[in-house]
Amino acid sequence: MPSTTAPDTEAIAYHWLITLESHRRSATHSGTITAQPGASRRDLFDVILARVSRNRGDATVVFFALEPDRLS
Repeated sequence: MPSTTAPDTEAIAYHWLITLESHRRSATHSGTITAQPGASRRDLFDVILARVSRNRGDATVVFFALEPDRLS
C-alpha cells in the first residue's frame, strides 16, 4: 500500500498523470505519490483515482501513466 517513508525501507517516488472524462468534459491531473517497495501499480492507481475523482461523479479514466519520479 502507498505510504510515507518508513525508517527500515526505502520509499520510491512516482510521478503520475491521469485524465478523466465526465459529461463531455475532460480534466487532466498530475502529481507525485510515494510508495513503499512492494506496493502495486493498482494500489497507487486506486489512491490516485480516489484523490482526483472526488466530486467528479461517474468519471471515466481515459489515460493513466505512472513512472518513477527520479531521472537518474
